[in-house]
Amino acid sequence: MEAIQDRRGYDFVLGVVPANIIEEAIPNSERAVARIGKHNLVQADVLFLSPRAIDEGEEVIKSFSNLRKKRSFKQILRFVARKPKSWSKLLKVFLKTATLEDAVLGFERAFNCKADVVLLDDPGIGMDMDLPGDYEKLENYVRKIKKIRK
Repeated sequence: MEAIQDRRGYDFVLGVVPANIIEEAIPNSERAVARIGKHNLVQADVLFLSPRAIDEGEEVIKSFSNLRKKRSFKQILRFVARKPKSWSKLLKVFLKTATLEDAVLGFERAFNCKADVVLLDDPGIGMDMDLPGDYEKLENYVRKIKKIRK
């Protein structure tokens, strides 16, 4: 978490965990993996937004919440379409030729903010707990590392 604390002054910091770290610790984790450049990443449950980002991005944040429910990228595409400075970097992401740095720069340009991605090495922080099976996998992982018996 120090890496995230080192980013004071940023508007948006997203934690991600390399997929191989999760799979080694929690086999069959079934997490969605984003392939960006040489990285296969899982979004961690760590996201930091500055007060400015929250104030200025309230509409976008709400649309992302709705997006999660609807599983549709139309809202994101509409928003990004209005930000031509981000197109070149985000196109590289869609074409799977982007580096992690390209993705961050595209995000910064699309949302006019200072952003970064932090690679984390804790597999537990990359797991969801919203489904019973996910919770059980995470619970088993925690038991294993803490040597707790059922």
